[in-house]
Amino acid sequence: MANPYFEKVRHSARNRNSGFAVDGKVSILFIGEPFNHTLRAKFGEQWTDYDDENKNLNGFFCATDRFRDRVHRVTLRPHPSEDPCKYIDAARPFHERLPIMQSNKPLFDDIAQHDAVVGIESMALVVATIMRKPAFSCVTGRPWKISLPHREIVHISDYDTVFERVLSND
Repeated sequence: MANPYFEKVRHSARNRNSGFAVDGKVSILFIGEPFNHTLRAKFGEQWTDYDDENKNLNGFFCATDRFRDRVHRVTLRPHPSEDPCKYIDAARPFHERLPIMQSNKPLFDDIAQHDAVVGIESMALVVATIMRKPAFSCVTGRPWKISLPHREIVHISDYDTVFERVLSND
């Protein structure tokens, strides 16, 4: 039986743009989600073996900075339960060098207007795969297996890999 939501996503994807790569530069959509509590629940005392939200986010910005000559833009999409300023504050040290913006557009539009989607365990990664966009689950530090069973979602533990893979598909 077909999933009605996924069918809506497939239909919607047909009617949207397929990305906005500009002059060989890529656009990345970063899907925010509060995951420190998830780490604590999954790993108990060992949760500190993994990078927390701040380190993970900083790792994303540092990798973006290293690849800045090939990045058209980065869009931060906070989770609905998060403070909208969380990502803007974390991005502040990079604003001078990086094209960073924040969005609250409809999810389909955000995904359609980017070349790749990065998150952790968000349903937005599943939506990205349905829309035929590269989707990456990344928690820096020690690798871990996410609960989303979709093999199209690439599991990685460093953000440089996101940029290397997306840019190699140009």
